Amino acid sequence: MEALEQLDVHYGPANIWPVDRSWLVYTDWDLSGTKVYGPPELLTMIEEDEFLETVWLPLPGDASNATV
Repeated sequence: MEALEQLDVHYGPANIWPVDRSWLVYTDWDLSGTKVYGPPELLTMIEEDEFLETVWLPLPGDASNATV
């Protein structure tokens, strides 16, 4: 995030992930939501948050791996 603070831009990154790539946050400026990919435990924590509105979207062909 420090690198972003040094740039003179008025928008955030579209994709964010940690070094180990265990999760991904995808945001597109013209979509009405943000997609989060990751382990089931992370997605459950997001889904249970009272502040966030979530919709569960199963990935095609793999019901065990989904996005919130």
